[in-house]
Amino acid sequence: LSGSAEQVAATRDAELSLWNITVELEAAEHVTMAPRIAYAKYRQAGLYEDAAREHALEDPRPTADEGYVMDDDCWYVPGLEQRVSFSDLQKMAFSQSVRCQAVATPIVYFITYHTKPGQNHPDNPSSYTVESDEITLKNPALEKYEFTGWIGTGLTEPTMEVKISRGSMGDRSYQATWKTDDPSEKIA
Repeated sequence: LSGSAEQVAATRDAELSLWNITVELEAAEHVTMAPRIAYAKYRQAGLYEDAAREHALEDPRPTADEGYVMDDDCWYVPGLEQRVSFSDLQKMAFSQSVRCQAVATPIVYFITYHTKPGQNHPDNPSSYTVESDEITLKNPALEKYEFTGWIGTGLTEPTMEVKISRGSMGDRSYQATWKTDDPSEKIA
């Protein structure tokens, strides 16, 4: 290139604008991350912090709200069937500007029931997430015995109606309590 410094700069800027694709990186719901604009050359892999593509873009490291997790494959790219990792995002060759979102996944918490020698109710779920609707535990059954309530996570005494509210977090464990009027019957 020849000419004045201003002409050279203007020519360079014009070329950059013709060949640069912008990739907007933003947080979806339940994700904390400062929005970023990355630059990529038309149909070439690589994401850069600057339009001159001199500085590779570092992983913006999004974080998830409590009750959620950022999986390695947390980036949603429009038009793809599945989410991709930041490393895979950097390897993509874009042909148009695009907006990608970092998506958090709800953590799956487990519910353990101890009902022996009785039978747990089949409708009692084995897991839940922070997004699950309110859960009301169903009573277990044991022939010749009366269920007297659940004890366990968050309970200080046998409780007949146990609810796990929407937004709850953490693994849970519940023990069924029983009674009988027959003194010869004992629970093992």
